[in-house]
Amino acid sequence: MTNNLQVANEVTDRLSSGCDHLISSLNSGELTGAAYTAGKGLFTDVIIPSIKKLQAAVDDIQLELTSYEHADAQVSGYGDLDLDQLKELKKLREEQLAIVEAQIQARENWLNQITDLFSLNWGKAFSEKTILYNTKFQIESGIQDLDDKIEKLEFFVSQVSQYFNDSLEILSLAIKGTTQLSKIIVDSDGNYYADGVDMSWVQKMKDVKIESAKYDSSKKAKDLHKEYQKILDKLENGKELSDKEFQILESYVHHHPQIQFPQVVTEKLKAEATNRANPEKLKEKVETIKKSNKTSMKKVDLIVKAYEDYLFYSNREAFEEYWKKRKELTQDKDWKDVDSKIKDTIEDNLNVELKKSGIDIKEVYNNLADDILSIHEGDMKQRNYLINEGRKVWKSPGDDIMINSADLTQVGIDLTDFVNLVNTGKPLDLKSRNYNDELEFSLWSRKWEGNLRDDYLGNYLFGYVAKGYLGMEDEQIKNYAGLAQLASDKDVVKFFKNKSNGNFGDNEGDASAIQDGIDSYKENNK
Repeated sequence: MTNNLQVANEVTDRLSSGCDHLISSLNSGELTGAAYTAGKGLFTDVIIPSIKKLQAAVDDIQLELTSYEHADAQVSGYGDLDLDQLKELKKLREEQLAIVEAQIQARENWLNQITDLFSLNWGKAFSEKTILYNTKFQIESGIQDLDDKIEKLEFFVSQVSQYFNDSLEILSLAIKGTTQLSKIIVDSDGNYYADGVDMSWVQKMKDVKIESAKYDSSKKAKDLHKEYQKILDKLENGKELSDKEFQILESYVHHHPQIQFPQVVTEKLKAEATNRANPEKLKEKVETIKKSNKTSMKKVDLIVKAYEDYLFYSNREAFEEYWKKRKELTQDKDWKDVDSKIKDTIEDNLNVELKKSGIDIKEVYNNLADDILSIHEGDMKQRNYLINEGRKVWKSPGDDIMINSADLTQVGIDLTDFVNLVNTGKPLDLKSRNYNDELEFSLWSRKWEGNLRDDYLGNYLFGYVAKGYLGMEDEQIKNYAGLAQLASDKDVVKFFKNKSNGNFGDNEGDASAIQDGIDSYKENNK
């Protein structure tokens, strides 16, 4: 195959070089006349792009053949392996192991009943037990060997199933193209006519994206594959996946874009994506989280994630296209170092799609804030209940006070809890909160409506939740935000400058966004 690829490379290189020379001659005026000029169209429109694409396909096959050889080296030492046979043999060995373990248990029970350690029966039973333990060890060793082979073979299949798909599709289209090109009529003036000829292969060939898949033998790749196999087993057995397992499944699919996955996987991905984009399903999920026995901090984190899933899956195509373009531009540099005009174009394209999605982002983050506050309210009720129950058992002389949810005795605790929610890296640090490990950007730092700043939603939510959480006066909340900014920046000069210009010590625009959140809380809780 390597020799064939070398020949194919030489042929396509010569064809490409010849075509380039021909077009160059036409452009320079070395070849003139109507026939030459008209014929140029056939080459520039069809033949040359096809040859260039064919070149890329052959190069891709060459790269992926090398990857295939690396993958094959991991399993070739075992000889011919059949995955179905290996799994069937493992099942048989596990059944044998169960029988042996049952026999061992029977011998153990018998030995426990024999009181005379020097009797013939005891010696026979002990000898049989020893033989059974040796048999058990051999079967377990055999199962481990089968597990190793199955694991390596499944990993091999997962790797090589990505290879050659796009390049072979191009070769198939090229073969079809040569057949169709022979049907094109070229007149004496060099004009070509494709009437009645199926030329759809030209556009299809242009549309095929060549992505060279490389063999990845890293521990991370192998661990991800193991997790995928466990998840696949659950799906095939009709079991539900946890949020974490679904995230792993998506990650695996993301890392293997060219694999044809089983129907049970594709159906699960489709169904889950539909559910997560459904606002009613979002409400159900949030209520389930609220009723769970997780800590308040974890509940808030999970609720924010549920809202993020809703936003993402409602605009999945736009977000994935955005991230794809970012990744292409940051292969050898950081996003901040990319040309600002290019970045602005990519950001603007995403923002246009988000605004077309029909999502009322204000309603979304008001609902999110109310859900967070309801967790706090539930905590307050539980906290006060426990205090009151404790006072029924013991209280100081003359202490006849019973507290309720309206008491302000918990302000210190509330403030600590609130700080833990909004600090850098915490659940409500929306500007810095990446969607997940694969898509490393914040869904909240987008212009969902108007010309929102990237930190607007975070500051808005700060104001809304702080007003409901702490019950402070508006200016107290904004002053507190300014102090939090000082703690983050550690820049006293900047703090007092922002204090003097009416920004409460905070960055420009932050106090205004916080006030918007405060005002919305007041409006919604009249």
